[in-house]
Amino acid sequence: MGATPRRGPPTGSGDAALHGRAPKAALGRRPDLRGDVAGAYQDRPGNKDIQLSILYNAKRNLDVYADWQAYFRKHQPPTLITWGKNDGIFTVEGAELFKRDIPSAELHLLDTGHFALEEEVDRIGSLMREFLDRTINKK
Repeated sequence: MGATPRRGPPTGSGDAALHGRAPKAALGRRPDLRGDVAGAYQDRPGNKDIQLSILYNAKRNLDVYADWQAYFRKHQPPTLITWGKNDGIFTVEGAELFKRDIPSAELHLLDTGHFALEEEVDRIGSLMREFLDRTINKK
């Protein structure tokens, strides 16, 4: 059985509190769920363990950043970056750091929070198709 959604505004643990604002996609499609969507997902059985695992592994990922950066500098892969400029977790400065290692990277800062894909799915999909047509498909 699914979790019972919380009623009322976010309490500080939802999308708006963690990521700058609730995704427009969720708010636009179901205004009756404002503040409840994040709570329903976070309250699912077993989710606390999943979230702790993600946080633990994110910390461990820091150990291999130097390897990734070296790979990017050496191989210069075609790179498309779509980033929410209002993301409170992964900041614009973090997006711009990719260009230090891959100067030709294509960076698009979107007027979104952490959930850029959910907020701008059509725009990001178009950017991906255009990017692939210019890079991968031309070979």
